[in-house]
Amino acid sequence: LATVPIAIWREPPTASPSAGAALSILPRFFKRPRIWPWLGLIVLYKIGDAFGSPMVKPLLVDRGLSLSDIGVLVGGLGSAAALCGAMLGGWLAGRAGRPAALALSGLIHAALMAAYALPVLGVGGNTVLSTLMILEHLTGSMATVALFTVMMDASDESTGATDYTVQASVIVWATFAGGAPSGLFAQTVGYAPHFLAAGAASAIGAVALPLWLARGSTPPRMS
Repeated sequence: LATVPIAIWREPPTASPSAGAALSILPRFFKRPRIWPWLGLIVLYKIGDAFGSPMVKPLLVDRGLSLSDIGVLVGGLGSAAALCGAMLGGWLAGRAGRPAALALSGLIHAALMAAYALPVLGVGGNTVLSTLMILEHLTGSMATVALFTVMMDASDESTGATDYTVQASVIVWATFAGGAPSGLFAQTVGYAPHFLAAGAASAIGAVALPLWLARGSTPPRMS
């Protein structure tokens, strides 16, 4: 279904850049003022989620949920919550502004990530855990959409496709860097310290990036 509007869309013709101009786009992106702190901050905003999320499904398994229950919870309710969160995140970014959307959704998501430690510590049962997972998916999706929105804001109009793709690629590598050690860390220290650490990392990013944006420190567009 998502292919239908792409198939019928007719993009206005534009002048094709020369080979030399095309090859200069990527180096020019990395030479933009404040670009390296910007990339570091968007990584910081996402890496706590990348560190904590891979251990949610193993936690559900270890808490005794059946595979069918996990399928319904994660693939059904979690996916529906994430879809709703994506729409809410876009609405909030436009309504309240980028810094507020990033801070609000990011901090709530950080708190929910840390709250996975509660059932592990004996506070609440699997119903609480399931509720936390649904809400965490909702707010995580809100935070992600708000982040992607400011990444679009930081993209040049003339080189937007490349600029956004570079930022998205940085996020992918950050997700890999955060997720790769998560299993070993959780196995070593336990679920509760793992999720508390992930929540703390998420909270740091949810404060740092909005503050930087509020100061008007978005990388200036080069066009």
